[in-house]
Amino acid sequence: MTNYPDRLGHSHRSTAGSRRCTTKSRRTGHGALFLAVRNGGTYLDLRDHRTPVGRHDAIVSIKPVTSWAGATPAGAIYTLTMSLNLDLEVAHAVIYVHDPEAMIDFYTRVLGFEVTDRGPLRAGGEAEIIFLSQTANHHHQVAFVSGREAPGRSNSVHHVAFRSSGTLDDLRALKGILEDDPAVTGIMPLTHGNAWSVYFSDPEGNGVEVFIDTPWHVAQPQGKPLDLSLSNVEIEAKTRADFAQEPEFGSISEFYQRRADYLAAARPAD
Repeated sequence: MTNYPDRLGHSHRSTAGSRRCTTKSRRTGHGALFLAVRNGGTYLDLRDHRTPVGRHDAIVSIKPVTSWAGATPAGAIYTLTMSLNLDLEVAHAVIYVHDPEAMIDFYTRVLGFEVTDRGPLRAGGEAEIIFLSQTANHHHQVAFVSGREAPGRSNSVHHVAFRSSGTLDDLRALKGILEDDPAVTGIMPLTHGNAWSVYFSDPEGNGVEVFIDTPWHVAQPQGKPLDLSLSNVEIEAKTRADFAQEPEFGSISEFYQRRADYLAAARPAD
């Protein structure tokens, strides 16, 4: 039997026979525990949109709960059982939209997507689906389906995140473009320690995140304001200083290797 630490610092037990890995962690009835620092009456909750639009500047920090004392229920057991070698990854998001042309304009003009296909969702139906991508190996990374009655925040999807291979300069430029677009709201640069992000709401109120990786891994959830007016060197130094004492802070490449080893042990034998 071999122990594999996961990103939360828990130990997974794996045996060659069952390929079953077990993780124990404490959670509340509302999901993963974390502490949010209140400032000016604003509370950032990445799970349920409690942050009022336009009040993102009041956020001070988010830190993971490192002590489970008093948490309820007493504990839950989560079991990872891999019976297939599917090796899944998130490939695209499909969003209902109210004004397809306005959404196409924003996602192509501001975010750099292109329309790869479009047509009726069903033969004889009124709904249309529009596919968009900006990579060679994905026909579409996002798609729009017409028919949404009115724009506004979704009641089931918090946000869609796009990883960028760009730099902090690109993230800074994106923020400037978003700030010049009157249809964009809720612009919030944020760092999670393992990512530098810009959050915003698109013209129909859908939550969007564009992020680039930092060189580090740190236990999540985490969140601190990201000051893009600083130089790249200053941002890197501040990020390290802000998160170096947090649980699991270290090289992202080492975390990826630990994760790969853990998943390899969990997969069923050929």
